[in-house]
Amino acid sequence: MEPESPKDAKFAEEAREWAALWFIHPLFKGDYPPAMRETADKKSKDEGRTTSRLPYFTDYERQMLIGSADFLGINYYITLTVRAFRPEERGKHLGLNYDFEGTGWLNSKDMP
Repeated sequence: MEPESPKDAKFAEEAREWAALWFIHPLFKGDYPPAMRETADKKSKDEGRTTSRLPYFTDYERQMLIGSADFLGINYYITLTVRAFRPEERGKHLGLNYDFEGTGWLNSKDMP
């Protein structure tokens, strides 16, 4: 993912973590990426939830996950560009984008 400007590099890294490492990191490390965990836990607490929206793995599940893949193949079909949300866009996106700390996927209407 290529950011529009150097200041958006942070958002590109967050998007990569949420799009790819969400699935990959648990297979090799036994948990979600630390930045993803921190963001989801904080947002869940801010929403008044008693538990995180991103579930925690049990010790048994971690043991089962780590090393469960001996090969990882990644198919790459499209390029996605990200940028920080504009002020008027903040709080209007729900779902995966909600936790990006102000990052949005761009579609063709957002491109120059």
